[in-house]
Amino acid sequence: MDFSNILSKEISKRKKSSREGSNKKAKHRRNEGGKGQDDKDKQEVIEDSRKDTVRDSSGDLPNDEFVLATTKGNELSEAEIDKKLKQYNEYDSEMTSKDKSKKLQYLLQLELRNEKYKDWLDKEEPLYQDPSKQIITLDSIIEAEQHRPQLRIQTRVFLKEIIREWEAQRDKTDEDASLLKKTKKGIVNLLYKLRSGKIPTEALVSLSTIIYYLQSNQFNKANESYMKLSIGNVCWPIGVVNVGIHARSSSSRITGSKNVSNIMMNESTRKWIISVKRLINFKERMYSKRG
Repeated sequence: MDFSNILSKEISKRKKSSREGSNKKAKHRRNEGGKGQDDKDKQEVIEDSRKDTVRDSSGDLPNDEFVLATTKGNELSEAEIDKKLKQYNEYDSEMTSKDKSKKLQYLLQLELRNEKYKDWLDKEEPLYQDPSKQIITLDSIIEAEQHRPQLRIQTRVFLKEIIREWEAQRDKTDEDASLLKKTKKGIVNLLYKLRSGKIPTEALVSLSTIIYYLQSNQFNKANESYMKLSIGNVCWPIGVVNVGIHARSSSSRITGSKNVSNIMMNESTRKWIISVKRLINFKERMYSKRG
């Protein structure tokens, strides 16, 4: 088996998959007959959930599951593995054959993951070039299920832009700098969920609603929406009926737990929700200063 060919094919497949977006996922969910093939495919993949080593300027640490197809019983020779390790400048003559094979597999996984991350950053770039593309509309929130890819990118970019604006402040006190550091660390998991698509649609609706109000400088409504998010309720813009996703009762929890607020679900969730609140507070302070 040639790992290089596998990597090339997998990158092409990933690029094709990213273009198809959520439509392909929706079709897959509707097509229950595909379960048998999925089970077969799962036997032919290796999954790795190690964290990427790439960071962007907001402090986001990409963290993704990796899938690499492989063919059993058709492995590279040790000489071929040595050659490829030398290409990565990772060759070590003292390593065992098994360790060399694992090392090469990891390097290929890392390269593919970084390629996937780069593809995502390429999708974000137009929003930095043209800030008007960051604006979240009522229509996209109403039809959140259909606009998931767009809302994920817009939400992620806008949050990172607030962080960059905060970083650019020259009059930060030591306390403010410490708060910014905690905010960046706390929001990493949310940025990852937005990029990987693992954020529930209900949570995406709530975050999009908060940003919708921030972008129109309606900070009271942004804070009200934050409170709903923190206790686990879906928050919609005032007057909008939740027609874009399945209707739920007012006490519906976006995490699936009916008796526990979001902020109490787990430490990671608590941190990113608190970080969102700090970003709301920062935007409100900046608006007051300009006013």
